[in-house]
Amino acid sequence: MTKCKSNEIFAPLRNKCLKATPEEIVIQEFINKLINDYGYSLNQMEQEVKFTTSVRGTGRASADLVVWKSEKEKIENKRAFLVVEFKAESLNLKVEGCYQGYNYATWRRAELFVITNGKILEVYKTIEDELPLKLNRVNDIPNFKDIENSKKLAELFKTKEFSGD
Repeated sequence: MTKCKSNEIFAPLRNKCLKATPEEIVIQEFINKLINDYGYSLNQMEQEVKFTTSVRGTGRASADLVVWKSEKEKIENKRAFLVVEFKAESLNLKVEGCYQGYNYATWRRAELFVITNGKILEVYKTIEDELPLKLNRVNDIPNFKDIENSKKLAELFKTKEFSGD
């Protein structure tokens, strides 16, 4: 593994050390959690996925992390499986952050989106055909081995209440 300076953290998706900001620490720890606890691999993930090329206004819409069901689906730019929005650990999760993540998830046509500050993990099922927008929180992120199992996914996708602010 690459040795980083004391004020840096290793980013495996970028294969380099980055400044260890509070949000960057949450991002890199979560990527490791997806690999070690949920069984996903780096080759099916991408960090800072841009959605627009606009140069007007803020113009920069990008998801912190996008995960596909397979490396092949990532390469072929298929529908994403989940989109993750990160906040620094010191920040409370707000419903507005959920809508931002939801927008990114629907732009990628992802089945799930996640918002986390490292302490709290909120997982939501995207509902493309419902207006107005509804937050449908589910139990957890599925393990990689279960993402093709519709019965397991249905169990995981049972609705829960929002627990942030």
